[in-house]
Amino acid sequence: MPELYAGATRTPTTFPVQYIKANVPQAWAAGSCFAFLQAMLGFQPDAPNGKLYLDPQLPEWLPELTLKDMWVCGKRLAIRIWREGTETRWEVIRGDATMVVPRCCATGPRLLEVALRPIVFPVVCDLSEVT
Repeated sequence: MPELYAGATRTPTTFPVQYIKANVPQAWAAGSCFAFLQAMLGFQPDAPNGKLYLDPQLPEWLPELTLKDMWVCGKRLAIRIWREGTETRWEVIRGDATMVVPRCCATGPRLLEVALRPIVFPVVCDLSEVT
């Protein structure tokens, strides 16, 4: 992003300095918390189908999280997410629970497990008779 590269010379300091003529806060830094939250929760909104897919994996340092007043597909939701041992659980505590659906988005330790699953393609046509 352009605001990251300002051309300022490097000098030793004990504090962060603003980039000259840069947007403050910088876009990549301001949006990173939302990208991190989306990755941690496996948060995948599907507005055309009126669904919100979740595959949360809370780290050990975050045992519980509640998302309140989320607007998804024109409806307000609140979702509680918590850890039980090594598993992450969730429940819709406000709003239409049928629109929130679990779906594996292949994150973290399960990435390899999902990647190694055999892929089965449906037979579209029988090529054995083609000469």
